[in-house]
Amino acid sequence: MDAFVRGGGRDPLILADTQGITHALAEQGARLVGREYELLPVHQNAGVFHPKISAFLDEEDAHLLVGSGNLTFGGWGGNAELLEHFHTGNAPRLFSDLADYLELLATGELVEIAAPERIMTFAEELRATISGKTDNGRVRLLHNAGQTIVGQLHEEAENLGGATRICFAAPFYDLDGRGVRDLANLLNCEDIWGYVHQGGEVQGVSSSNWPHDSDLTLRAGHISEAWASDQRRLHAKSVEIVCRSGRLLLSGSANATRAGLFGPNSEAAVLRIFPSRDQVWSISDCSPPPRQALDEQDDLEAGAEATKVLGAELQGSAVVGKVMGGWPFADGNLRCSIAGTTLDLGNVTVGDDGSFAQHSLEMADKAWQTGRIILTLSNGDIQASGFLSVKAVSDLAKRTGKTGPRILAILSGTETPTDVAAIISWFHEDPDRLPRASSTSDFGSKRPEEVQVELVSASAFAANYNVHDDHFTGAERESGLSYAMRALLDAFRATSGPFNEEAQAARDRGELDAGAEGDLVRDEQKNEQTLLTFGKLLSAAMASGHSGAHAEAMLALAHYLTDRIRPEPEQVLQWVDRIQRGCGGKISEELAQDLVALAVLQVANRPYEQQIQSTRRFLVRHGLINRLKNADAQRLPAMASVIPLQIKRSDALQKIVDARTCSEELQVLLSTPTEQELPPLPALEQHNLWSSLRLLHSDPGRRERLLTLEEPADACPRCNIVLATSAREDLRLLDVSKCTNGRCGRLIAVVGSDHEPR
Repeated sequence: MDAFVRGGGRDPLILADTQGITHALAEQGARLVGREYELLPVHQNAGVFHPKISAFLDEEDAHLLVGSGNLTFGGWGGNAELLEHFHTGNAPRLFSDLADYLELLATGELVEIAAPERIMTFAEELRATISGKTDNGRVRLLHNAGQTIVGQLHEEAENLGGATRICFAAPFYDLDGRGVRDLANLLNCEDIWGYVHQGGEVQGVSSSNWPHDSDLTLRAGHISEAWASDQRRLHAKSVEIVCRSGRLLLSGSANATRAGLFGPNSEAAVLRIFPSRDQVWSISDCSPPPRQALDEQDDLEAGAEATKVLGAELQGSAVVGKVMGGWPFADGNLRCSIAGTTLDLGNVTVGDDGSFAQHSLEMADKAWQTGRIILTLSNGDIQASGFLSVKAVSDLAKRTGKTGPRILAILSGTETPTDVAAIISWFHEDPDRLPRASSTSDFGSKRPEEVQVELVSASAFAANYNVHDDHFTGAERESGLSYAMRALLDAFRATSGPFNEEAQAARDRGELDAGAEGDLVRDEQKNEQTLLTFGKLLSAAMASGHSGAHAEAMLALAHYLTDRIRPEPEQVLQWVDRIQRGCGGKISEELAQDLVALAVLQVANRPYEQQIQSTRRFLVRHGLINRLKNADAQRLPAMASVIPLQIKRSDALQKIVDARTCSEELQVLLSTPTEQELPPLPALEQHNLWSSLRLLHSDPGRRERLLTLEEPADACPRCNIVLATSAREDLRLLDVSKCTNGRCGRLIAVVGSDHEPR
């Protein structure tokens, strides 16, 4: 399954019974479960959940595999298995049958599935792949969710004139032969054969390789089919029924046992209906296989003891789950194992149906670490275990496709330069994919209706597990994708150090071998590509059409690249300047703190009057000037470590505090009574419009002709005539300008969005 995900498979979903979940919990190779593929537990009170079906869907087609192999190394290569492959073009009826089967499983009483709505959705997607397609109905999917498989076989055999011979090819029989005898009696057939595989059979737990203790006349035989020469141990299951006017061939999951053929096991198999007796199996007599000890576990037949399992999902910081088959207590202790450590999540109340819910910020913080997360609920000697599905990861995979695993690598701290280059290119393809500051905006506001359709709400999941929606606040139950995007912003703001720091040090010492040198060169080339693409992304994301919506994400991303790639300081300062110029609209709390910290860094790097004025002007215009006293020197540490300082930060901060922009001095001018002498206004006094500006004090009537803006504009707000280039630059850089339309000639001033007169 890991290979399937790495090969580009998206949104994999696996249904497994108690035994399958238990095996997966013990299998250390199942590393990506709960993150890049879902493993949903299925509980069946009587018998076992035994079908082996794989369905693969894309935008245009679908493929279906039905057979005998479990999702194990043995089932996919180690054993002799039978597997039927279909696509929508050659057997559309089969896809319709599978959709019916899934709906019966999700809504019926035969089994209990952790998240039935997901199965219903998949059934709808299956039906969509065969819209308008038909076939002759001679290939069907049989299952026992509504009617027994043998009952359906009996109907089809009667349609072909009745059975004349039955041959079973299966690794497992009842020791007393009940399943074979009952089917033969139902079909009123006395010529009964059992295939003997020369390579031997997979051994079972509670079933035998032959009905050794039966008085049933079951003839042992070899079959001349090509697959019969396979020397691997037999795990295939097939039944050929030769009829008077045709032939039936069944292959799938059902063994030659009473539990498999008649129930209570859940089984599925492909039935091929042939209207003639051509190509029937050629069978020759042989000796029955020797009796085998039932000491190697493979298929678990009805009656075997099972361990309790649970299904659970992490939604934001909320763990919501359910013990399959119920829980005998009203509470239990909840703990999880992740990345080699165990977290005690405390005691939880468990509902009558086994549902539970718990809030854990620590769990949410650690969820991005690599590896699977195993959740265990215990009370005394009784416990239930299962995998914790991280909703943020599954939502991310659905929305980002092949880029999802690369984003997850950043979140878990395992990314490579190749991952980063791919992510930056992906953002560049569509800047609206960039994460937003708001927890409700996911990839931005470009397609909000799609967000509503595609995201699975926490309340919907809670309903599946019968957990009341009032367990958690909105923040605790936020959408998984939104939570992932917030985590990505946090990851961009954190520091991990440059890529390949140790290899670079070894190169400097002359100790790097040729292979490592080649790897380092390739990574450096990827880093150069990343910086070039980021420059293009920066221009696109901070364009005026976006109104500064991507400022926070771009600043966080610039910080991340500064930390991991270490570009030249001048390039970092250019990034910062471009982001500042593109800021607009509402600024989030996180972005506000970042911008103030950067303002101090910029002046400490270039403590010149022009930089001081520019920095203070930016802070005034965006209502951030009063935050200076709380500037955090620990913000954006990577940028702080790269940008060289000419003066101390504390001195730089004081220079910004002491400075006044033209806009601020204009506020002083306008608030000074006419009869009172103006205080020194050095910024305005150096402006080429000072002679006109000072008249605003001596002649209050002129103030009515002053036009004010919150931010610079390209045209006069009164006459709407585009300003000359020099006038636009004065407005942008000096806060004050004049309309260049001779019929208007008004003074124009930028006063900011949150200015207080001083």
